[in-house]
Amino acid sequence: MKRSHYKIQLPALILKMFWVGMIVTVAVTHPMESIGQDSSPKQDIWTLKEAARNGSADAQLNLGILYHLGKGVSSNHAEAISWYQLAAEQGLAQAQLNLGFLYRNGEGIEPDHAEAAHWYRLAAEQGLAQAQLNLGILYRKGEGVPQDDTEADRLYRLAAEQGLAQAQYYLGLMYHLGERVPIDHSEAIAWYRLAAEQGAADAQLNLGYLLHRGKDVPLDQAEAARWYRLAAEQGLSQAQFNLGTLYRNGDGLRQSHSEAAKWYDLAAEQGSSQAQLNLGFLYRTGKGVRQDYAEAARLYRLAAEQGSGDAQLRLGELYHFGKGVPQSDVEAYAWIDIGTTQTGSEEGIEFLKTVSESMSSSDLEHAKRLSKQYWEAYVSDGN
Repeated sequence: MKRSHYKIQLPALILKMFWVGMIVTVAVTHPMESIGQDSSPKQDIWTLKEAARNGSADAQLNLGILYHLGKGVSSNHAEAISWYQLAAEQGLAQAQLNLGFLYRNGEGIEPDHAEAAHWYRLAAEQGLAQAQLNLGILYRKGEGVPQDDTEADRLYRLAAEQGLAQAQYYLGLMYHLGERVPIDHSEAIAWYRLAAEQGAADAQLNLGYLLHRGKDVPLDQAEAARWYRLAAEQGLSQAQFNLGTLYRNGDGLRQSHSEAAKWYDLAAEQGSSQAQLNLGFLYRTGKGVRQDYAEAARLYRLAAEQGSGDAQLRLGELYHFGKGVPQSDVEAYAWIDIGTTQTGSEEGIEFLKTVSESMSSSDLEHAKRLSKQYWEAYVSDGN
């Protein structure tokens, strides 16, 4: 099979993956801790309880945070709610935010999205950026409030303009994808950069993607590599894969197959099928690593069982030649057949013909049954 079949289509892969980042980034928010750390936990709790019982909203908030996070006391969300409620009713925006968070997630109380929206709104109206974002999420999903994308976007923008990285990332994504606004990659880059400079890994990934792709914006491979690295060092598997690919191709970086292998390995360990595929290729060819057909086969299998058509083709090829796995044209046929069906590879079609011509009729029937089993196990179930 021709090696050219296995060239990496980097932009398409990145575009596929940053949707995952979007879900992760906007779906989870955490209460903001504001308690000081000047004295021991026991002293803090004694002092806070006295102040809280005397009506200090700040003390009520901080006592709620201790119970919420389990700092110096056993975690007790019901107790946290009671103190947050007292502070929130006095108008303390941070307490309103944290109370809304507990109602939103059903921590220490039954989930109540309408009640969460009520408290988020009170905090948002005081200008608390995290509350604006959280309320925007509820409007976007239609949870506890009528679904309203326009209101969600308004709230995201308010939070973004205050410097909240999550909201800046989301605005960047809106302009990147053209969600309710015209596609504007320059505007997307501007918002991504603001979030990326605060350490938001998904923003760093997407900023790197736009700079690497250079569509409607100046191409800057070296700058793309820098942002990919920052996201990769935070453990984002797609950024690790992308950085490995830049090293493999020498785009914006000095070409280094050993560096490519390092980053592919990190992404592969997190289950990235594309990283498993590309790392398998390096082990097969001995580029940047010691040549090891067995390791190549292991990696191809991991990717193949996740539904990668290219990995299925490569694994089948190894079976045909008996490299890294016991020689078996039955296995070779089964893997190449499903890989070819998925990819439409002309090389795969020709190779499948070559393999089948050397098989007995009984082996060919066995291979076809096995192909059907593999299709049902690794493709048709949605992998």
